[in-house]
Amino acid sequence: MPTRGRRLRLGCGVLPAVRLARTHMRQVAFFISNGSDTNRYRDTAVDVLRRLQQLLQTELNYDVALTEWDYRLASPTIVPVGGLAGPSLRVVDRSRVCVAILGARCPRIAQEEIKEMLTRRQQGEAVELFLFVNESQIGSAHRAFFDEVRTTFGVELVWAPYSDRVTFQATLFTTVTRFLLEHLEIRNPSLQVAA
Repeated sequence: MPTRGRRLRLGCGVLPAVRLARTHMRQVAFFISNGSDTNRYRDTAVDVLRRLQQLLQTELNYDVALTEWDYRLASPTIVPVGGLAGPSLRVVDRSRVCVAILGARCPRIAQEEIKEMLTRRQQGEAVELFLFVNESQIGSAHRAFFDEVRTTFGVELVWAPYSDRVTFQATLFTTVTRFLLEHLEIRNPSLQVAA
């Protein structure tokens, strides 16, 4: 760790070294599950999380970090036949929130990721699943998946409809904001009424 008085060489300039403070940063790990047909909505979700991260951490000085993993940026690897979902399922197991986006397709890997979050919920873990579905594109694969979830987990998936990027962004923003306010227990004492 750098100490005061030493100098670090960065490129062609020299900057004074500073001691880095150790802080306890709360991390909220998000997992965005989608098929390639909804990548533009995934990009919107990443943008929403990035903006909320800036608001909370930089502008409001909350000790929270919002993270997400993007399969499109993952390192190449080799997996066993039938194990294509393996890398993403390992990340699902480390995530607190799954934002699932279904469009015209109901991809097998997205289904596995959603079922993994439901399994964790069933085992008593405090995880959340927020499902977004373009209702004009629901087909037999979607209905079969919803039926499987109902039968296997004994729950009904209540999803938020979206039809374009604006409706998706608005619904995701309010959903994630509500979750963060509850999860981080953010309160404004000046707005609380004295008992």
